[in-house]
Amino acid sequence: MNEFQMRYFEFGGFRLDTTDRTLWRDGERVSLTHKSYQLLLTLIENKGHLLTHDELMSKVWQKTSVDQSSLKQNIALIRKALGDGSEESQFIQTVPKYGYRFVAPVRPLPDEGIALVAERRSVIEIDIHEKTAGRPEPPKLRGRRLMSFAFAGVLLLLFFPVWLVFRQNPVKTSAQPAFAIENIVPHKLTDTGNIDLGMLSPNGEFVVFTTLDGEKDSALWLRAVDSKESIRIVALTAPERIGAYTVTNDGKWVYYVTTSNGDWGRSAKLYRISILGGKPVKITEYIDSFVSFSPDDKRMVFDRFTAEGCQLVTANAIDGTDERVLAQGKTNLEFLEPKWSPDGTRILFFNLDRRPDATYSSISSIAVADGAITEIIPPRPQRIWHLAWTRDGEIVVNATDPATRLPQIYTFSPKDGELKRITNDLFYYNGVSVGGNSILATKKERVSGIWTLDLTNTAATPQKVIEGASFDPLVWTPDGQHLVYEASDVGRRHIFLVNADGSGKFQISPDNFDELRPDLSADGKSLVFLSNRSGTYELWTSAIDGSRPRQLTSGNTWVWQPRFAPDGASVYFTVTEKNTILLQNVSIEGGTPQTIFPDTTSIELYDVSPDGKKIAYSFTDAQANRTRTVLRSLETGEILKSFDIAPARFLRFNREGTALFFKNSDTRVAPVSSVWIQPLDGAKARELVDFKLDDLFWMDYAPDGKRVAATRGRLTSDLILLSSVKN
Repeated sequence: MNEFQMRYFEFGGFRLDTTDRTLWRDGERVSLTHKSYQLLLTLIENKGHLLTHDELMSKVWQKTSVDQSSLKQNIALIRKALGDGSEESQFIQTVPKYGYRFVAPVRPLPDEGIALVAERRSVIEIDIHEKTAGRPEPPKLRGRRLMSFAFAGVLLLLFFPVWLVFRQNPVKTSAQPAFAIENIVPHKLTDTGNIDLGMLSPNGEFVVFTTLDGEKDSALWLRAVDSKESIRIVALTAPERIGAYTVTNDGKWVYYVTTSNGDWGRSAKLYRISILGGKPVKITEYIDSFVSFSPDDKRMVFDRFTAEGCQLVTANAIDGTDERVLAQGKTNLEFLEPKWSPDGTRILFFNLDRRPDATYSSISSIAVADGAITEIIPPRPQRIWHLAWTRDGEIVVNATDPATRLPQIYTFSPKDGELKRITNDLFYYNGVSVGGNSILATKKERVSGIWTLDLTNTAATPQKVIEGASFDPLVWTPDGQHLVYEASDVGRRHIFLVNADGSGKFQISPDNFDELRPDLSADGKSLVFLSNRSGTYELWTSAIDGSRPRQLTSGNTWVWQPRFAPDGASVYFTVTEKNTILLQNVSIEGGTPQTIFPDTTSIELYDVSPDGKKIAYSFTDAQANRTRTVLRSLETGEILKSFDIAPARFLRFNREGTALFFKNSDTRVAPVSSVWIQPLDGAKARELVDFKLDDLFWMDYAPDGKRVAATRGRLTSDLILLSSVKN
């Protein structure tokens, strides 16, 4: 039997399995990307022979157009996996300016069953390995008895139909075409549902990404776009988290930002690490954005938020020195997400302007040489989230679709001034990066529903009330028989009323407006909510059936989180003005709002006590650089209690007014599906209830205090590659 019909190759304590396309050492799986495995196999099959750079690129990449940097990156990945040095290598010898040779002794071992499949290194093997969820047990390094012919027959029966399909429909590769929106083809890179963000390498071959797995620690991963295997290159221990990351233009380095519990600003630090991993090097600190690099990777640009506004800063990319403030904004909504142009002459950015009717976005560029600003897209009522350059100078934009209110992906050509759609569906896209002829984005879908739970029965399980998408705030009616809630409906936000058993769903909001964040008066007769009926989002009130609507506020501020006072005579709400978030109160009859606690300008979540005398709120403590929660008297303004808790999504008093319940943002101690309670007597916060499955968005006690209603669900999030291919 020819040695290249063997299943295994053993060398230096390693075993390469050519059927499962895996590498093992001492019974442990050694992680390799698809291209790295293919390159290692090619070198082993030609052991002792010197292969030139061109020969290796031809054998491994075939017709795909790549340069030698891709070859060098994969050689380095193999050496890292083998623990092999480049100077005195025991496995792969480098012949400078020429190529590589595999120099270690190799022992081929057969596998009778696999030998029956003649074309074992065809496309069928690659696809079977990459699409199979299970993984084989580690092969032992000693000899093994040959598999029986019966088992070989089973393998043949299993693989032969799949092999026929791939023989008839082989995977094709081709040189990279010019980027063209008309030729975009989507390809889902992951199917785990837990991807946070991803960043594509400039050559389009590698992806770095983080995950939304709720674990205590944070990690940055690397994978090839044609592989399902990932390699961890950065691992952090809580409270440090990875906030942003970028791949250099030469594809050799990853720059990443670390934050403490998600807090940016002065606590954020920028590091550089080889794309293959290794020891990170600190570059600079006090950073508030992704970094972007000049074409030669010598300088970088980033945002720094200050009390005066956003600074657009450039610096030496090697060590962070030679900082230069290219521009100074008046607010921290300017010069956002800067991106250096492919020709190195300009830096792209977008601005946000929160107007009464909507958030307006504009795109501009600033000349690196003299700071001259050129407007590219004038302000428009469409929220921009991310942007990127293509290699031919077009702009990829991640922006909210005005019709569906879902972030989609567009391209903009400065030549013709036209904004064109790439995606057009009911999914949520987050983040864009461009590499080669592809765009990488994170595709998200939120699925949620309303559930109730009997707290008096420890054996009780949550009962589904209604299922749908994007449920957020909800509130019980005083009789405990109904729920008022907010949900998305055909691209608009509406308020609904439903019986506690899920029957009798009734839409309170009119079809042609967006209405959200409902709260109910203590007598159950009146609603307060946000509505854009006037053309801007303002505070409104109505009867519980939606009749007799009245506007309560007007102006050029951003209002949020309406909450009835217990006596129903006024409404509390937060308002965003410039760089502050204030708590205000307005009469149910209208009038001029009054600011509550003007000394606190960074209020996040809040609630009013049942007796109407106290307010609990969370805020950003700038000095301690963390979130804190306090209880204050409405009569005197005195801080009555201070709690070391950081609530997320909601902060509410219980019906008795003796405790606060909240979702704990600290996933190191709290599952994302749990609700915590903080007694006002200062006792330690503890878990109140865990819904076990999915993420928790909101919860409210029933009037009897024995039941709760909650919105919970999941956000599936995966990487999608949008590639431009030839017709």
